[in-house]
Amino acid sequence: CSSPLLINGRFKLIRTLYDLNRNHDTDIYEAIDTTGSYQGRGVNTIKILKVLKAHDERFIDIFRQEAETLQSLEHPAIPFVDIEDFFCIHLESGPDDLYCLAMSKMEGVTLGTWVREHGRINQELAITWIHQLSEILDYVHGRGFIHRDIKPENIIVQPDLSLALIDFGFSQSNLTNATRSGNRTSSTAYNVRSFGYTAPEQNIGRSYPQSDIYSLGRTMIVALTGKELSELSDENSGNLQWHMNAKQIAKPIQRYIDCLTDPAIAKRPKDTHEMLSYL
Repeated sequence: CSSPLLINGRFKLIRTLYDLNRNHDTDIYEAIDTTGSYQGRGVNTIKILKVLKAHDERFIDIFRQEAETLQSLEHPAIPFVDIEDFFCIHLESGPDDLYCLAMSKMEGVTLGTWVREHGRINQELAITWIHQLSEILDYVHGRGFIHRDIKPENIIVQPDLSLALIDFGFSQSNLTNATRSGNRTSSTAYNVRSFGYTAPEQNIGRSYPQSDIYSLGRTMIVALTGKELSELSDENSGNLQWHMNAKQIAKPIQRYIDCLTDPAIAKRPKDTHEMLSYL
């Protein structure tokens, strides 16, 4: 297009990560950070650049929320966003500004893609992954946030088989930081419903740290069986019938994952500390 594709005088676009013709509110690119961030990180490194095409205030709020959440977190398994990595650009060809969010790239593929390519996981890897996700959530909850959208497409399997957690657009802040007590968050947030992964209480507008634990358990069922949740759902009860598809997993671990995904929040682990202690 005869353009240097240099965004904000800093990010040189390399390639798109999604079909630009798809009907979606956000385009996602790989880009080279030619100057690095305010903290001196990432000169000439690959970043992920998300560009919001929608101009609805709701989507702008979600975009800004993801930026503010990631700016508050600093964990090796979570994308890093510096203070100036959320910005707005104006295109001469259009009347509206475009909101942009740059973040460090977590190398690898989504858990959903990995399972489709490699099949179900063994017991050793299952325990390792549950432990890793519990540690990541322990950090997130301890910083006063609930992710609220944990699912295979929001988890990255990195080249060394360690996991990373992405997409904090629907995260919710706990202004009292009372995540250990199981209190519902005091801030408002948009509802999110990811079929099969969203905890029952989120469907009525309530989010707790245990809601993330439920979604983690459901995500692990996909990894343990190599099947989509829709393939495991009983037509009459709607409950997941997954044990027969995960015979490589010992019964106590199967029962523990059932505990993580119990519809009754009181029957799940009270927090990630309890999970880590059990593991």
